[in-house]
Amino acid sequence: MSDKINSWIRAKDFIETSFRITGENVTTKVPVKSAEVIEIVELHDSGVVLKVPKIAGALGHLLLIHIMRKQVPAHITDDLEREFSVTGKIVKAEALDAQTSLIELQFYQFNEIQWKSFVEECAKRQDSVDKIVRQIQE
Repeated sequence: MSDKINSWIRAKDFIETSFRITGENVTTKVPVKSAEVIEIVELHDSGVVLKVPKIAGALGHLLLIHIMRKQVPAHITDDLEREFSVTGKIVKAEALDAQTSLIELQFYQFNEIQWKSFVEECAKRQDSVDKIVRQIQE
């Protein structure tokens, strides 16, 4: 069994694809620093659901979000692929606790090619993880 599992597990499968996310509430001019937790919960075709500090904004506010890779894969040489920004409106907001909210951001200004590439990269990563889990369960 141990040899079977070792043949499935590759070190590169466990390299974390991580991003630093910062932002600014364009409506109130309040920055949201990377030290404050901003987590991607769901990716949509032209939007995203984020877990953010409550100070990030409220329903109807505009947010400018910067997404930067913490670790850049060797095949990425273009600075535009290392980081990008999107601007969107908070169309849904739900308090999770006293400090954090779950918001849905509908994009107004964004590079569709960069966003699509980002979504595809995240989907491939998730598919890879799902495949490993299925193989281990068999």
